[in-house]
Amino acid sequence: MQRRSSPRLRDFDYKGPYAYFIICCTNQKKAYFEDTGIVKAMVKVLEESSQSFSFRAYAYCFMPDYLHLLVTGDETSSLREFMRAFKQKTSFLFNKRYGNPL
Repeated sequence: MQRRSSPRLRDFDYKGPYAYFIICCTNQKKAYFEDTGIVKAMVKVLEESSQSFSFRAYAYCFMPDYLHLLVTGDETSSLREFMRAFKQKTSFLFNKRYGNPL
């Protein structure tokens, strides 16, 4: 499976009061999000991480192998820190429970 190039803007720091539409894919596009237990655990981490990093999740949609996410930040928000923490926490929980990378 070939990875696409990053759509990130080179000269933008992703800090401050902006809205972001994010897509997060599972490892090897496996349909892990068909399991409602996994989705519930991911939503809990999303809620905790959003609050911790001053983001508001307006909408999210878990598809079988990826997540659509619409968030906004405030003046102190850093999208990079928020996403790093969210992915790290969800990956750790998933790997601990299922023994596979998320």
